[in-house]
Amino acid sequence: MNVKGTIDWIDNYNLRKYVIDKFSKTMNSCGFDMIEPSILERCEFFVRTVGSSSEIMQKEMFFAVSKDKQDLDIVLRPEFTTSVVRSLIESGDIYDKRVSYFGKTFRHNRPQKGRYREFTQLGCEVFDDNPYTDIDVIYSAVKFLQEIGVSIKVKMNSLGSFETIASYNEVLKKYLTENNIFHDESNPMRALDKMTNADKQKYDIPKIRDCMSDDDIKRFDIVCSGLKKLNVNFELDDYLVRGLDYYNHTIFEIENNDLGMSILGGGAYSGLVKKMGGPDISGIGWSFGLERILMMDVKFEQDDSKIIVVSIDEHDYTLNIVNLLRNKYKTFALFNDFKKSLKKLGKLDPKYIVFCGTEERQNNVVKIKNCITGEQDKIAIDDMLNYIDQRMILKD
Repeated sequence: MNVKGTIDWIDNYNLRKYVIDKFSKTMNSCGFDMIEPSILERCEFFVRTVGSSSEIMQKEMFFAVSKDKQDLDIVLRPEFTTSVVRSLIESGDIYDKRVSYFGKTFRHNRPQKGRYREFTQLGCEVFDDNPYTDIDVIYSAVKFLQEIGVSIKVKMNSLGSFETIASYNEVLKKYLTENNIFHDESNPMRALDKMTNADKQKYDIPKIRDCMSDDDIKRFDIVCSGLKKLNVNFELDDYLVRGLDYYNHTIFEIENNDLGMSILGGGAYSGLVKKMGGPDISGIGWSFGLERILMMDVKFEQDDSKIIVVSIDEHDYTLNIVNLLRNKYKTFALFNDFKKSLKKLGKLDPKYIVFCGTEERQNNVVKIKNCITGEQDKIAIDDMLNYIDQRMILKD
């Protein structure tokens, strides 16, 4: 039995690979370079970045303990942003970087629908402090989700500067206390994450925009205006917050319309790079969990060009045919006796079957059956690839 909160990728592996490939192509077209930080990290980095009071640090960290228990500070990464920043600082090349990533992440939480202890996270980071960069990064997320055909709703908010956040926390703490609403004294904004929209309206919770400076408001207005010019539909959510301490200014979440759940989130941050020993520069990024995306109705364009070669007592001849076909197509051979091979074919769902028997070998041909149309032809080996190519183009 597999470990609780983990997934074995078997039947849906091709869908998983399809989404990752679409992500990689979209990010490449948007000018991102792919990187892959280590899975193992020092716990101290996450104390600096996500905050010692965050749920990740309090409840969800997976520690990697060696048998001799000499190195107790090693953890399996719970999120990517910290790992990306650490790796780029150490490389000496973080200014103006645009990077994307995907890989395993681990959180010791309670497994539930769309949430696992081991999950695959994909996302990006850009190191630049500019509202137009915010627009560009948010657009890349929307573009990717459109590419895989997921129906989405974009929610936007601004947290303003860290001075605004500090001021709002005081206002919010006072209000929540006066109204006997339970909250975390060290970070009252987390109470908003746990409240329903109906509760927020019912209690008339103060809005962070009321604490924002003119510069904060101007910056966010530029972001919203730019997204409208790119025809990105979004709605403002005055109570949208992010679960990690390093965010400020623009934040956003994208929900799936069909299931009504958040599938992607991100935002801008300042001070994170400096906290980790790097230069005082800002960034913005987003990420999503692949497992949750695969719960959606993804537009999956599966390659159906599987070819099976059936050997009828001519195995050496069949091997030659298989190797020719593998230059272009997903191909494998059945070397069982003919009756057993026919039984297996129904389960394998090929597009074409290529038969190789004594008669075919003697005449230097193969017999090809189109499993969709039922058409069968004897084709010379030299013409085999061209014959299949033409029919693949016609999508018969």
